[in-house]
Amino acid sequence: MMAAMSLRLRRLAVATTTGCALWSLAYILFGGTASAKSWYAQLAATHFSDPKGGVPIVTLVLPLLLAASVATLFNVRVQPQPAQSSLCRSLYKSIQQQGDLNFNRTSFWFALLPLVIYLICNIHRHLHGQELGRDDAISEISNAFAVFALLAMSFFLIPVARINPLWTLLNWDPASAIRLHIWSGRIIIVGVLMHGCMHMYRWKTISGESIVRMLVPPAFCWTLQESDYQPTCNDPDTECSCYFHFRNLTGFLALVGLLVIGGTTFNSIRRRYYKVFYMTHVLAAPTVLLMAILHWRRSVLYMAPSLLYYAATSIPMLTERVIKRRNPVGVKIVSVKYIVASRDIKARPCLSLTLAASDEAVMSFQPGQYVKLLAPEISNISHPFTINRVPGKLHELRIIFRATGSFTHQLATRLTSGSKLPTIQIDGFYGNDNRVEQMLNHDSCVLVAGGIGITLYLSMLQEGASIMAANRQEEQEDTIDLRSTKEVVLHWVCRDPNLVKYVKAQYFDSLRWKVPKSGFRIRIIVHYTHSHSNSTVTSVDSDQVAQESELATENDGACVTTSRFASGTCHNLFRNVLPFVTFTSIAWIGLWATWEIYLNKTFNEEIVGRGWAAIAIVVIALAVSLVANIVARIMDKFQSQSFHHGLIENTEDNDLEMATVEEGIAKQPLVGGSENGKVDASSSLNPVTFEEKVGRPSVHELMKSLDGVQNPGLFICGPKELTEALREASKERCQIRMRQCINGTPHIAVYEESFTL
Repeated sequence: MMAAMSLRLRRLAVATTTGCALWSLAYILFGGTASAKSWYAQLAATHFSDPKGGVPIVTLVLPLLLAASVATLFNVRVQPQPAQSSLCRSLYKSIQQQGDLNFNRTSFWFALLPLVIYLICNIHRHLHGQELGRDDAISEISNAFAVFALLAMSFFLIPVARINPLWTLLNWDPASAIRLHIWSGRIIIVGVLMHGCMHMYRWKTISGESIVRMLVPPAFCWTLQESDYQPTCNDPDTECSCYFHFRNLTGFLALVGLLVIGGTTFNSIRRRYYKVFYMTHVLAAPTVLLMAILHWRRSVLYMAPSLLYYAATSIPMLTERVIKRRNPVGVKIVSVKYIVASRDIKARPCLSLTLAASDEAVMSFQPGQYVKLLAPEISNISHPFTINRVPGKLHELRIIFRATGSFTHQLATRLTSGSKLPTIQIDGFYGNDNRVEQMLNHDSCVLVAGGIGITLYLSMLQEGASIMAANRQEEQEDTIDLRSTKEVVLHWVCRDPNLVKYVKAQYFDSLRWKVPKSGFRIRIIVHYTHSHSNSTVTSVDSDQVAQESELATENDGACVTTSRFASGTCHNLFRNVLPFVTFTSIAWIGLWATWEIYLNKTFNEEIVGRGWAAIAIVVIALAVSLVANIVARIMDKFQSQSFHHGLIENTEDNDLEMATVEEGIAKQPLVGGSENGKVDASSSLNPVTFEEKVGRPSVHELMKSLDGVQNPGLFICGPKELTEALREASKERCQIRMRQCINGTPHIAVYEESFTL
């Protein structure tokens, strides 16, 4: 009953979010026309004393805050319920089997194109039927580009919010949805650049003014003394008061900040000089926002959706993180294992870092997600790492990483040096929380991993096997079956045999105890890309390749916990009450403060008062966040007491059970071990098989298992070149099967994970 109610509430949240998004999209599409502008103004006039200021509130702010509030409260994790009709069941599967959403395409159709339509309609409305001179016409076009940029600013902060209830509700991967932020940023840069350049063109060529003099206010304008002083310009028709000089300066500073930010977003700079990229955004982005707010009185109303959403979702979590950083010992490290690279290949070593985790963290974690790891003694910037459960351990999570860059090298050195362990803070979970369900929605799936990218699939395979075993039990009891998955094939392209040995012993060997005996199969195929990697690993103990480092201290740290302000991380609706109250308090009180300041503290020809709205939003968010974190800490104390009590009672039983399972696995390793691709005849009778091949596989070899499959799925986590090759191959296959594609057979659904973030 509770599951059905939770599912209905979640569907209500999805419907509300969809309706609010369509309402805002309709305004962007039609709001630039004369008739629509008049209608929206009349609608705003019925509720607001200032209709021009009320239009962005009605069309942009209220829909977003309403959708986010409902999503925060009603977004609970639910198990998919069997549809009662074949039509509903077919519709459900057709939606789930489309692969990852292409956010480049989505950003074009739902951001760039509507904004361009608004821009064209806005310019046409101002110029059509008007007898304007050259100067006035350029001014109107320039201002239309400014509104074009402001509309993009209304949603450009949403994808980068620390905790995103809308993305969680819609099962959108935040790492992929960042494309919407990138597209909106480009739109903003183009709009502001056109706006500034066209005005500077007016000053220079039409009015004969000096651009520098128009941008830099005269010295007397910088004083706080009231006087009748008015700057002079060459053209008497030029707007030349101190206010207009400061307005021009704030716009120019916003443009410079945007260009600096845009310059650091190039992949070559971001990958090589990430700290420059990060610090530029941290310092320049607030400056750009403030200058844009000061530039025009109504700017803050157009930017309010982004500002309020970001403040209400990010500041509580950032406050929580600051409080956690005060813990001098950080997260409790259970073990550190150094996976030695094979001698005959040049591969960087890997580390297995096992951390203690709370009940809530383990239950909230979903396979395929990652965390942000902060080691203040090494770097003040958090770094993303894929995290997994530890088979047989109820209160542990594990990070397996390869020491590649400067940060991971220093982290590996500190963890294995035998000296004092570094303080580690964990923030998460991030990423798509629906990967297992997506995998099991296809008849057959191919998972492709490159090197250390295997970490993405370790818990996915474990949980997928458990779900299919339970699903087969329900099928025997005549329960409606939603899952028709017959086979999952994992291709792991790797050059390091020792990493394979460790992962196999820790994760693959235990799969045989979970996979049902019939109706479902897992094939694991390792492709060694080094000519000397030709030894079988089917019965090797992980301890032979992983050296466990002795911890330098007792490391009495805290368990990994999830943020108290993340919704949609558990099955309990009560868990969302604190995030809901926190979000709604910041968002709606902030909106009220913004409107009151706009009406009473800002004026058409005054700059200074316009910044109070942004300051008010930050102050309100900080105050509410502090109170909410105090409440969260009180709640955590009660939960931690019950956690430690249960941990003391169950530790011995869990360790004994795990030891028994590991002993059984050691005696009965995975069947199907082979050399150079030769598989034992008996492997076809087993639900889990393990094969080894030497040589880099072709793209068609990787996708061969999808031939003739009705609903195929392809998951990719590897280097950019491998990902692009597999994507192109999937498109070619659909073109080859074009008749089937036209007749309704789904194309190969592709799910892509970022190999590097």
